[in-house]
Amino acid sequence: MFKKNVRIGVIGLLILLAIFFGSQAQVFAKNNKGNRDDGKGKNVFVTPSGFDKVVLYMGNGIFDPNLDSPRPGVVGCTGLFCDGAFFQHEIMDRSDAEIAAIEADAKEYFKNHFGIDVDNQAMANRVSFKMFMVNPDFQYRVHALSGEQVTSDGWIIRDGGFRIEVIDPAGITLGGMFTGVHVPMGTGAFFGHYNILKTDKHGNANGELIIHYESSTPAHPLPNGDFSFKCNMFHDEWGQGIGMGTMNFIPQDDGRVRGNVRNFLTFGPSSSLMHYPETPAYDEKP
Repeated sequence: MFKKNVRIGVIGLLILLAIFFGSQAQVFAKNNKGNRDDGKGKNVFVTPSGFDKVVLYMGNGIFDPNLDSPRPGVVGCTGLFCDGAFFQHEIMDRSDAEIAAIEADAKEYFKNHFGIDVDNQAMANRVSFKMFMVNPDFQYRVHALSGEQVTSDGWIIRDGGFRIEVIDPAGITLGGMFTGVHVPMGTGAFFGHYNILKTDKHGNANGELIIHYESSTPAHPLPNGDFSFKCNMFHDEWGQGIGMGTMNFIPQDDGRVRGNVRNFLTFGPSSSLMHYPETPAYDEKP
């Protein structure tokens, strides 16, 4: 009887241990579900010390620079930029009056900040002013947002607004915050919004993030078409930030072009961190 009870007791203990470790394994799997490294897993991107939000944009899509309408309703495309009516009406749901108000704000900003009055007839053949949206085939996407889980596919960025571009072959001399600075043909500046389409783990749309941006410096193109840019950012909750990035274009054998942009946003504009950890030391070895 004693041996039988011992046997039953041992079996019961093993069952309890199996139940315990099995439940712990389920908890571990649940807690680490978002930490997979299979290309489709989701991870919360931790906000760096000193910032409220950090966002990483990338655009690596392949687009046809000669295709006027890459998507239904999107027209007037000449490479990276398309006519902005679709963005304003369909993406942002704005009325003609609301669009006109934003256009007026953009003109005022370009005049005050860069000294370019696009309504001045003297600028008619020197600077162009257009409503624009970024070509959807550019595949501009958010790939990391602090405090959020973004899949490896990223979140689509719908990008549009108003832009100026120097079309005078001799370039122009700026005013405003850049009085006396001469910039070459092709130099541009932007005033618009990012409309970021958030999705759940199944790829279903579940929200939008709206970020307003204004070029803080003129974007100078290099002879090969590469350029860098710097913009002030504004979000209703995160406040003011800054975005800095670079862009270049990679020709494809079939005549199309692969975009290649990296844009890094931080809210606030710079870190509030005053002291960094003393350990490990800069010259320490693992």
